[in-house]
Amino acid sequence: MDKQIHVLVVTYPAQGHVGPLMKLSNLIADRGIKVTVVTAESIHARVLSVFSSKQGEFNSHIRIVSIPDGSDQLKDKKDRNEFIKGMWRVMPGQLEELIRKMNSSEEEKISCVIADAIVGWAFEIAEKMGVKSAMFWPSTLESISLSLQIPKLIEDGILDHDGN
Repeated sequence: MDKQIHVLVVTYPAQGHVGPLMKLSNLIADRGIKVTVVTAESIHARVLSVFSSKQGEFNSHIRIVSIPDGSDQLKDKKDRNEFIKGMWRVMPGQLEELIRKMNSSEEEKISCVIADAIVGWAFEIAEKMGVKSAMFWPSTLESISLSLQIPKLIEDGILDHDGN
């Protein structure tokens, strides 16, 4: 029997990022592919709530799991910069542990990681674990085009490293 494809989708914890990745996950699951969506622990309850309220719109073969994001260690939970630093410090190791655990079971083994472009560490972890990966950019073509040109703008002296 052929092994079922299992895609692990890694989201960035913001509404404009989770929603498009959930829609992509649904399209993938509609083709009979097993999908596990990974969210940050701090937004997991909200994601489950929205997912449950729109159950008819989403494939029931999508599983949503969370990994710790470091938010429980923050003094000021509303400080976005501290949240992002904590997320980058905690989530890579948690994702690696999740993939290792899933890959220890033939039925759960990850075939591919699809991650939001902002969570670059997910691609490093996938590569380290020997799993193929694909980047998802939930924004406009213009925004990725501009983002990819920033190094050239700095090199040409149009922008400095502070964006001025």
